[in-house]
Amino acid sequence: MALLALAALLALSACGEEEQKPNESNTYNVHLFYGKDVAEHKYLGQVRGISRCKTAVHAEAGRMQLKGNTYKYDCCWVNAGKACFQKHK
Repeated sequence: MALLALAALLALSACGEEEQKPNESNTYNVHLFYGKDVAEHKYLGQVRGISRCKTAVHAEAGRMQLKGNTYKYDCCWVNAGKACFQKHK
């Protein structure tokens, strides 16, 4: 019985550490990477929702006339006092 209780406790504690799926209620820091070896970085600010993060990235890439394969981005979920708790796409 004690073994079963321990297993249940471990399963519950692991739930909080799982990667969360992107959603529209999360706040994200938006980062665009481009240039030679996609090493240059531009911080685009903070938005609410994964779709707004993607829209901000693609709009800025368009303004900069970047081709689809010449840039990358990170939507960094702001959570638990961290500026990039998890990266979402």
